[in-house]
Amino acid sequence: LPALALNDLSDEDFTQLYGVWTSHTPQDASELLDGYAGSWWVVGGWAAQAFSGVTRPHEDVDIAIRRGDLGAFREHLAGRAHIWRNDGGTLSPIMADDPDDKFPQDFLQMWLRRNAASPWEYDVICDPAEPGQWVNRRLLSMTMPLESATWLDDRGIRYINPEILLLFKARQAFPRDEADFSAVVPMLDEDQRAWLRDTLAKVHPGHAWLERL
Repeated sequence: LPALALNDLSDEDFTQLYGVWTSHTPQDASELLDGYAGSWWVVGGWAAQAFSGVTRPHEDVDIAIRRGDLGAFREHLAGRAHIWRNDGGTLSPIMADDPDDKFPQDFLQMWLRRNAASPWEYDVICDPAEPGQWVNRRLLSMTMPLESATWLDDRGIRYINPEILLLFKARQAFPRDEADFSAVVPMLDEDQRAWLRDTLAKVHPGHAWLERL
């Protein structure tokens, strides 16, 4: 199948060609991944909401897995969801017989849906870290234990730490990212603020958020 370029499509064109996104929750993701042998954690807007308690609409649920767990992830979803690779705005299906080593080791983004007649459901990022670790894919020299980079809610759902979340949201800073920044920053402790301030200055020097930290 040819790759499908998405960069220049309007929302309306995307919906007409590929269908809509459906709004799930982290609990839905937890149920989908029940029994999955690898590590996974929630990123994106739902992670901001879980930490801050400030609600807003969400188009999807963003989750992350380890790149090394891709095989286990695909095996777990077999018969449950179709997996598509999103490569810088180019969308193509990951077929059942595609070997894991066909895909890049450093970064891989995937979209999930049940079938062609169903809406898109989950946006999945593959983290290139070693087992039990988290790595900053925009500053690869920065690694830490996964348990230090994430936190668990009272249901056992794992989320990326809020200061790390805001670092990744800073790149594009869409209105929803600005809303999450405003909701999360007042609740950060001094260590979290210092980490975000120092790391943001390295990754995005001169970013407007630095003056608000």
